[in-house]
Amino acid sequence: MFNDIESGLYDMLIIVDDILDATILRKGLPSAHMVYGIPLTDIAIDDFITLGIRFFTGHRLEIYYRDIQQCPTFNDFRVLIRAKYATAFVWGVQWLKLCANNDKIELSADFCDK
Repeated sequence: MFNDIESGLYDMLIIVDDILDATILRKGLPSAHMVYGIPLTDIAIDDFITLGIRFFTGHRLEIYYRDIQQCPTFNDFRVLIRAKYATAFVWGVQWLKLCANNDKIELSADFCDK
């Protein structure tokens, strides 16, 4: 799983670099921004970064409470769970959706708020 995430981060950096350098082809194929346009490519990158930030925010909260050896309040625990585990779940579903080429799966990172 971590190799896939690392590969995804690398790909994201390459896509950003292609946009900044106005690269038309990447390994003989059209660059992502040439196929999907810069706005859609930028949105995809932003979504990836946003989910990553939410996940690691929850992870940092978990480490914080572990290190101070104190249980979080119920509301703090809900924030931690939503940030880390719900985001990881949504991230996983999005990766599966990409791999499966199936647009029928629709989830958002804030599905727990409803």
